[in-house]
Amino acid sequence: MCAKVIDAVRLQHWLKEKEAPILLHVLPEESYNLKHLPGAHRATVYEVDFLDQVREIVKDSNRSIVVYGAGFESKEASAAADKLVRAGFTDIWEFAGGLEAWREQEFATEGKADAEERDEPLGGSFRLDLGKSVIKWTGANLTSSHTGTLRFTNGRLQLRQGRLEDAKFQIDMKSLACDDIKDAEINQMLVRHLSSDDFFDVAKYPIAKFQLTAAEALGPGTAGSPNYEIVGRLTLKGVTDQVAFRAIIGQTEPATIAAQGHLEFDRTRWNVQYGSGKFFALLGKHLVNDLVHLHLIILAKLEN
Repeated sequence: MCAKVIDAVRLQHWLKEKEAPILLHVLPEESYNLKHLPGAHRATVYEVDFLDQVREIVKDSNRSIVVYGAGFESKEASAAADKLVRAGFTDIWEFAGGLEAWREQEFATEGKADAEERDEPLGGSFRLDLGKSVIKWTGANLTSSHTGTLRFTNGRLQLRQGRLEDAKFQIDMKSLACDDIKDAEINQMLVRHLSSDDFFDVAKYPIAKFQLTAAEALGPGTAGSPNYEIVGRLTLKGVTDQVAFRAIIGQTEPATIAAQGHLEFDRTRWNVQYGSGKFFALLGKHLVNDLVHLHLIILAKLEN
């Protein structure tokens, strides 16, 4: 059994009939609150309890159900229809055009005004949320790897008309931690080693810094893909050199932005030479890869 397809005009007429179908908006709650078809219920297909949500709304599996999502190109409506058919609901209809097709017909909707009509692009100075922003690091050799975290001491991002203009951060090198070694003694042994002058010499250089020098917005892409090429100066262990990486930057709440970036940097450029094959011979099991992977997770809130 497959779901049947219905268009906007037929759906509008059907919703006026006595035996109208149950209408399901299958996008997240924030989308539903913003705009939904009149009388629609919400059951978010992206959530693991989607079928439970539907069963709370639809008590009879033989009832006619129409599911819809954002538009012609996105697949949430067809995904929802497939799930419902497989779960035993017998009369499933997919309104494939969703909100986009409904808007083209200029039919009425319920909810708040469209965000693009309501909100100006974000601008201003955003201060890092130090409790939720973190750097996750991975260091490795040929046979194993270790992971851990570093915390920020402060940081700001500057946006103008929704575009990144400036960013600067300070990183607390004394916060260096390892999170994959469960034995406390061995864990601390590694942290002391990384904190020593063999590696980052955090007693002498307790703060690392990043200063943005260029932020190039990338071409149109899908949500979840990098949208900026970031270039900046990283100061670490008394050395300043350039790094470049791609990042995803976007708005999560009305006055909050989030950013994530992945970069691999060659530690030897910052005078971190321990175990490097560039400087030492016959290292054997003491070889340490030159590249260190960093995953930056940043949450920042608009300053008043």
